[in-house]
Amino acid sequence: LSFFFFFLSGFQALLISMMAIALVGFMGSLDIAVFLLDIGLLFEDFFAHALRLIKPAFALLTCSSLTIIFFASLYTIIDRFGAAPHFTISGIPQKLTLSDGLYLSVSTLTTAGFADIVGVTSLGRLLMAMETFCGVTLLLFGVEAILASGRRK
Repeated sequence: LSFFFFFLSGFQALLISMMAIALVGFMGSLDIAVFLLDIGLLFEDFFAHALRLIKPAFALLTCSSLTIIFFASLYTIIDRFGAAPHFTISGIPQKLTLSDGLYLSVSTLTTAGFADIVGVTSLGRLLMAMETFCGVTLLLFGVEAILASGRRK
């Protein structure tokens, strides 16, 4: 084939190549169109399903965020106004900052509990236990709501 193109001018070789590409494209155009329509239908179904999941997922995220902020504020307030620190940070009793309270609240709500901030008084431990219970309850009800929303048609 390259021997054939050797005797043609550059323009003629380009024209023949472009016609060959057009012929291949024309012959495969029906398959390409069907493929693109199938992909479009798949995306349409995917996005319709995903839109049903947004509302319960956003509600779970909102409730979790508000719970984290509430308990972080509570940890910080009881620690600031208490006579002695209610928590230890890396084994050293000290007052929590708001960022420490947020970190403690996230690790407690998600039940990760890294144990670098630990409640040392009954009040601190009680609040941490309450937040863990709230986190597990939120997770259970949130996942159930998301799954139920995904099953509805």
